[in-house]
Amino acid sequence: MLTRMIDSLDLKQIAESGQCFRWRKLSENTYGLIAFGRYLEITQKGNQFCFSCGEDEFQEIWEEYLDLRMDYESIKMQFSDKGDVFLEKAVRWGAGIRILKQELWEVMISFIISQNNNIPRIRKNIEALCGKFGRPVYAGNQFRGYAFPAPEALSELSLADFKELGLGYRDKYIMSAAKWYVREQNRDVLRLLTCKNTEEQKSILKNGICGVGEKVANCILLFGLYKLDVCPVDTWMRKLIEEDYAGVRPVWMDSGYAGLYQQYAFYYKRERG
Repeated sequence: MLTRMIDSLDLKQIAESGQCFRWRKLSENTYGLIAFGRYLEITQKGNQFCFSCGEDEFQEIWEEYLDLRMDYESIKMQFSDKGDVFLEKAVRWGAGIRILKQELWEVMISFIISQNNNIPRIRKNIEALCGKFGRPVYAGNQFRGYAFPAPEALSELSLADFKELGLGYRDKYIMSAAKWYVREQNRDVLRLLTCKNTEEQKSILKNGICGVGEKVANCILLFGLYKLDVCPVDTWMRKLIEEDYAGVRPVWMDSGYAGLYQQYAFYYKRERG
């Protein structure tokens, strides 16, 4: 077990921010999650966090995954004096949100599944997919769940294999993405990972993977490639623009930290209505 004092981190806010779907609430202050084929439990008491791992694993995986090297306080201060009342309230409300550095492949499939879907059902769909095609994950000699299935495993399946997972029309999009990812590992996937141009990355996703449109592509860029300047616009964001900004797209949606501000705004809007 490892204990750390960390500011600007709230487990509940991250778990409910819509950026990840495999965080499971175990008790009032404890969450369990599977990422990168590993299992982790985190307990929070104020700004004290207890991690169910050793120092080496924490530094190798979880410190980066939780984006703990980023100074979130300085980012939040950048918009504190701009007169945007809604955003200031949103930042205070969701002050413990960070952008997780998740595995690109898992983010791709998760947000393909998210299309025209709600968060509880997205979680259920993803767990069903992992349970059927992912490998078992153990920690402390206990079974903890299933890893996210590799693209190679999904690329060899037929539509019949996805039957009864509740994915609907999304099953063919998942198959398309898996085949593309395996086929393009050393070409378009590599370009996606190394390219710095946001529009080019978006084009690779939209032209390469069946079923990936503007919103899903932006989610993949933000949550899978850590493009903090990308702001996915979904139903909640459109509602926010109409109700809280009189139909005018706010300035922060086109800023260098648009994706992070979107998370604050999304969480606040969904929580407060």
